[in-house]
Amino acid sequence: MVRNANMQVWADDFRKMVEIDERDKEEIHQVMDWISRNTFWQRNILSPDKLRRQYSRVCIEMADSTHKGGQGHAQGSRSGGYRRHASGDSREGQPLSISDQELTQLFAVGSQ
Repeated sequence: MVRNANMQVWADDFRKMVEIDERDKEEIHQVMDWISRNTFWQRNILSPDKLRRQYSRVCIEMADSTHKGGQGHAQGSRSGGYRRHASGDSREGQPLSISDQELTQLFAVGSQ
């Protein structure tokens, strides 16, 4: 995760995606998975706020690349959970990376 990330703010951004924007949690997982494999978007979506602002654009590109039978600028495939960095790890500027369990916890915190 990005250094100095405020988890309460991140949780609130995920809550807004679900409650205000009416995004499906599973779809958010799928979009984040695709972003983590896309060389352009993985460098540009570094927080849930940025994901929320670019969500429609990312979905359009994701659908377009899927329709063309590719991953856009993707490299390789993902195995297991999202790339996870240890707490306190200083990887500022790294792609938004979060485990499925952490995302579930953020959704729970954001719902409180």
